[in-house]
Amino acid sequence: MAYRLTAGNFLEKDSVLHRLDPRAKTAACLVSLVGLSLGDRWGGCGWSLAIFGFLASGMSAGYFLKGLRAVFMLAAVGVLINGLFLPGERVAEYLPLTREGLVHGMSVASKLGAAAALARVLAATTPNGSIALSLGWIFSPLERVGLPVEEFFLAVMAAMDFLPYLYDEYSLLRRKTQFSGRFAFKRVISLAGELAGKALRAADSMELPGRGEHRTSFGPFGAPDYALIVLPLLVLGLWQILGRA
Repeated sequence: MAYRLTAGNFLEKDSVLHRLDPRAKTAACLVSLVGLSLGDRWGGCGWSLAIFGFLASGMSAGYFLKGLRAVFMLAAVGVLINGLFLPGERVAEYLPLTREGLVHGMSVASKLGAAAALARVLAATTPNGSIALSLGWIFSPLERVGLPVEEFFLAVMAAMDFLPYLYDEYSLLRRKTQFSGRFAFKRVISLAGELAGKALRAADSMELPGRGEHRTSFGPFGAPDYALIVLPLLVLGLWQILGRA
C-alpha cells in the first residue's frame, strides 16, 4: 500500500546519490543546514545545493515538489505575517505591507524552503533506517560523555518507519468515518481510540536492531563520498566570497 505521506519516503532508484554512503549524504545535508543558519543571504546557496541533489537523485520534478507543498504554504504565510507586522516603509498606501517585512520574510522563507528541499533529497535517496544510523555514527563521540546516542537514534529510526504507517492508517479510518451531525464529537473520539489501538498493536510487533549493530553496517568511504561532504563547504565558501564582493 502506497503512503500518501511522501515527505519522508525512500524512492528506490539507481542514481548517483543512491549509490553513495548514507553517512556522507547525511553529513553533507547537516553541513548545508548549518550553513543556511549563518546568514540571511544564504538561502540561494541552499537552493543551489538542493537543485544539484535533485538532479543527481533521479527524482521527477512532480515527486520532488509534492513533498514540499506544505512547506511552500507555510513559507507564504510567514512572508505575509512578516509583511504585516514588521515596521518599515509601506509597499503601497492601500496595502498594510512593509517593504522591510516582505524582504525579511522572503529571506526566511527561502532558507526554510531550501532546508526542506535538502531534507527531501536526503530522504528520497536514503532509507530512514540508514539516516538514523548515520546520525548515530556522526554523533557517536557524544557517547564518551555518557549521552545515550545510539539508543536515541534507534528510537528515531523506529519513529521514522512508524509514522508513515500511522498516517496511512489514519487516512483509511478517516475515509470510513463521517464527522457531520450531532454525534460528530463521539465519532472523533472513536476514531482516536481505534487509531491508538492500531498504533499500540503495530508498535508491539516492531523489531529494532540490536545494540551495536550499526558499527559494522557501513563500508569504508570512497572518493565520491568525501567529495560530497566537501561540496557544501566549497559552495558555502564561494557564496560567502561572492556576497562580500
